[in-house]
Formats: sequence, structure tokens, C-alpha cells
Amino acid sequence: MRTLQVSIGLFDSIFFGDIFDIIDEDDLNDDIDGTSRDDTLIGGFGDDRIEGEDGDDRIEGRDGDDELFGDDDDDRLEGEDDDDELFGGDGDDTLFGGDDEDELFGNDDNDRLEGNSGDDRLEGGDGEDRLEGDDGEDTLSGGEDSDTLSGGDDDDILLGDAGDDELDGDNDDDRLNGGSGNDELLGDDGDDRLVGGAGDDELLGGDGNDQLTGGGGNDRLDGGFGNDDLIGESGRDTFILARGDGRDTILRFRDRQDLLGLDTNLSFRQLNIAQRGRDTLIRVSNDPIALLVDFRANLLTSADFTFA
Repeated sequence: MRTLQVSIGLFDSIFFGDIFDIIDEDDLNDDIDGTSRDDTLIGGFGDDRIEGEDGDDRIEGRDGDDELFGDDDDDRLEGEDDDDELFGGDGDDTLFGGDDEDELFGNDDNDRLEGNSGDDRLEGGDGEDRLEGDDGEDTLSGGEDSDTLSGGDDDDILLGDAGDDELDGDNDDDRLNGGSGNDELLGDDGDDRLVGGAGDDELLGGDGNDQLTGGGGNDRLDGGFGNDDLIGESGRDTFILARGDGRDTILRFRDRQDLLGLDTNLSFRQLNIAQRGRDTLIRVSNDPIALLVDFRANLLTSADFTFA
């Protein structure tokens, strides 16, 4: 194998057979282009623009507000310090934002995007992508196809968009919207707001006092622990009732259309159903488990219940 190293100013350019490396050691705002080979391109201390072009490239921005472009093939982009913009391009790419507030765009194919620390923006684009916000108040958008989104710490916004997506808010107070498709939404910790959107969705609030809205389609709404608000909207929806999870408020429950799903430790005979003003209160012994807003208690029969 022939090895050639060329030093131009404060750049080191190294060619190992089919591998081409550029290491930028200055503090200027540099424009660095790769080759058709598998390149390693490393920025310096300035605001750099680095483009991988063809090949499976590794690109690191390091210090400064950098713009990194993977272009074709399967690339790995790392913004590292400061506010960076990362564009995966074609291929199955891996993007890491690093510190500060970064913007990551997967573009085509099946990509992995990780914001790391800071308030980041992640967009998967086409393909079945995996997006992880990590620390900071992040905004994640899956784009086309079936994506997996995880918010991480702090108050995040997760948008599934098209496809059958899986959204997990993780910690703190998150906002999740499944978009179109049959989605699975988990609020996890914190007081979360979940919207299923179009399609037959499954919504689980987790811990905290959450608000779950099914949207269009036949949805399954389970508030989890805490006093939650469950809103059905159109479709034939199922609202899950469980003892010891808190008292949930159910809005827009429609007789002979929606269902109340009983947890495995409950039966219809255990329920105490009573009118409370314009609403219906459901209790187990002395524990209230659900309030059906603007619904008459005498309309509820065993036919309105199912097992979860």
C-alpha cells in the first residue's frame, strides 16, 4: 500500500490506498470537500463547511458552528462543539449533534440521529429512522415511513408524521403527535400531551397527569398513573380503566360506539356507577377511577365494557 501525506498550510491531507483523510488544525472558516473514496474529514476551530461526497465517510466538525454534508453512501457525522447543521444525504447515515443547539437532517434512507446535549432539531426525512433527543428541549420529526423517536430528558416535542411510528417522550413534560399511520405513543415520566392523529393508535400516558387525544381511527387510550384526561374524538375508541392509577376524566365518550377497557384486576360487577350532575362517576369500593363528562349513568351497561 502506498501512503502519501501532504501538508498545505495548517491542513494535513493523508492518503492511505482507498482512504483519504483531511485534518484541519486552524481557526479559520474552512471549506473542505471529500473524494469518491471513504474519507475522514475533521474540522478545526472555525466555522467549517465539510462535504463528504461519495463513499462511506466520517466527518467531525469539532469547534465552531459547522455545516456537515454526508452526501452519498453510509456516513457518520459528528458536530461536537457549538451550533452545527448536519445533513446525512443518501444512504443509511449516523448523525451526532454533540454540545449546544444543533440541527440534524437524515434525508433519504434509514438513518440514526442523536441530538446529545442542547436544544436540538432532528428530522428523519425518508426511510425508517431512529431519532434520540437526549438532553435539552428537543424537537423530533420522523418524516416518511415508520420511525422510532425518543425524547430523552427535558420538555420535548415528538412528531411521528407519516408511517407507523413509535414515540417515547421519556422524562419531563413532553408533547407527542403520531401523525398519520397506526402509531404507538408513550408519554413516560412527566405531565405529557399525546395526540394519536389519523390511524388506529395506542396511547399510554405513563406517570404524571397526562392528556391523551386519540384523533381519527380506532384508538386505545391508557392514562397510566396519575389523574389523566382522555379524549376520544372520531372512531371506535377504547379507554382503559385500572384501580390505583388515579382518577381519569373521559371526554366525548359515545354510547354504543366507544368502549371502556377493564384492567385484568377488575370486573364489571366490582364497579359502582353513579350520576354526578351532568357526569358519570365510576368507582371501585370508595376509590373513584373515572369520570365520564356529559354522559348519563343509566346508559352504561356491561356491553360498554371489555377486558384490556
